[in-house]
Amino acid sequence: MKPQTLLHLFITFFMVGLFTFGGGKASLPLVMDGAVHNHGWLTYEVVLDIWGVANSLPGAVVVNTAGFIGYLQAGVLGLIAASLGTIMPSLILVSVAAYFIQKVNKSRVIKGAFYGLAPATTGIITAAAVSMFMDGLMPLELNNSLPFSILFVLSLYAMLFVKRRGKAINPLLVVLVMAVLGIALGYAGIIER
Repeated sequence: MKPQTLLHLFITFFMVGLFTFGGGKASLPLVMDGAVHNHGWLTYEVVLDIWGVANSLPGAVVVNTAGFIGYLQAGVLGLIAASLGTIMPSLILVSVAAYFIQKVNKSRVIKGAFYGLAPATTGIITAAAVSMFMDGLMPLELNNSLPFSILFVLSLYAMLFVKRRGKAINPLLVVLVMAVLGIALGYAGIIER
């Protein structure tokens, strides 16, 4: 393995990370350009196979793809170089943005903007929650709306009121418990869809 291979991997995927906007799928042409056309590391078909596997794994598809290609070219060091190259532009941009946000955080304009954004964001989330509640309630027959309402109130209580008392409940636990209760109510014939 040549050190210049590691540098080429880093630079190639740094450019992918820097110029990709719109999510992982938008990065495929840049990955193809770097890995197939510019460096000839792999064939078009192999990159597509890697892309397919990378899509099935947790994490960002472009980082997974970069890691695979880096590993195939230079082993573990290649995996690290390509992966770091992919995430470094975002890391730099977020760090610079955080620096400037801290600098202007004392500004009345910025404080006012955040003050206005907080209720707007809360309103958007509340509207989504009400919409989901109504969508969940509508398919149920009128006589079955009581079990749904009870499960909803239990979930709401668990997430809001218990947390206010200083005890945090994992939302995943609430979802799992409510799913089990829903299954039990379905088997008992209390709710039907």
